[in-house]
Amino acid sequence: MYKIEKKEYGLYVVMGGLLTVLEVKRYVEEKEAILSKFDGPYSMMVDIRTVVAPHDEMFHFLKKSQEKMKSDNLQRMSIIVDSPVVYGIAKQLGFESGIHSCTRVINSLNIANWEEISLDWVIRGIEPDLNKATSVDRQSPAKHIL
Repeated sequence: MYKIEKKEYGLYVVMGGLLTVLEVKRYVEEKEAILSKFDGPYSMMVDIRTVVAPHDEMFHFLKKSQEKMKSDNLQRMSIIVDSPVVYGIAKQLGFESGIHSCTRVINSLNIANWEEISLDWVIRGIEPDLNKATSVDRQSPAKHIL
């Protein structure tokens, strides 16, 4: 399952569950069609907290799509995860596609105010700060932003 919403800053994307290769292809095509109509820079917030880790073929499509976004005026992107496995895959995808410098991966399992931190990055360009992040248990420092 995926959902794409236009926002003032660009796109808000939610992906969840076990995606098929066909769904990933459709998502990439739909996202690229929407982005082709944008003038100027855009940002994205991608919520993949409930997605099952993609397999290699899906990774290939997502990587190609992100490589295209790099040349299509992507300003900033935040990716929200709640799995160490998906966190690692999101980081790897960013590095391999060349968008790691404008992408922040935020682990919502450890950060209660993940949406605020994500939007601060996407909209205002405020670098995520672990000192201002609220941990889920509210007693230990928040971890896993970047």
